Amino acid sequence: MFANIFTILADDKPLWVEMIGMLIPIGLAAWGFVRAFRAWERQKKREIDLNLEQQRYESKLAACRGIWPLLAYLSMWENDKTVFVKRKNSWYFRKAQARDFLIKFPDAYFQQGHGIFIPAESRDGLYHFRNIVYSILLKSSDESVSEVLLTDQGIADVRVPELREKVTTSLKNMLIDSRIDFKE
Repeated sequence: MFANIFTILADDKPLWVEMIGMLIPIGLAAWGFVRAFRAWERQKKREIDLNLEQQRYESKLAACRGIWPLLAYLSMWENDKTVFVKRKNSWYFRKAQARDFLIKFPDAYFQQGHGIFIPAESRDGLYHFRNIVYSILLKSSDESVSEVLLTDQGIADVRVPELREKVTTSLKNMLIDSRIDFKE
């Protein structure tokens, strides 16, 4: 009697052979579904990662754009914002521009939030420049004079150009290093 149970559905094949014949396509379909689902999961994770990477890059770009105008204060070429100007082979310190920098730097760095994303080298360079400007402002007591002759000419000849180069290089490198790689 038990021998006939396995041969009820098919006359010439046992039941277990037919069961395996039905389970193989079902198993392959399940395996294909699992593979497709995992591929979809990987794709969605990659899309989320790219989206976050893009937002991070845009924030860094906005930070660079917010900090970049401050570099006009460090310029060695005279403009409306330059703190140090050269007159007849001597460097002069301009108080109004220095005060303007001391107002705009914390605004860009803290209030606009650009300080979060700028690299440490840029931050250190800008703070070093701020300290130089602040110390010279404290030393110059005569308020009637708008430009003060620098006693240490090396500040404007060497240190400020080095700081400017340090800040610009680190900002550019940050943008180059954090570019988005869409491949993979």
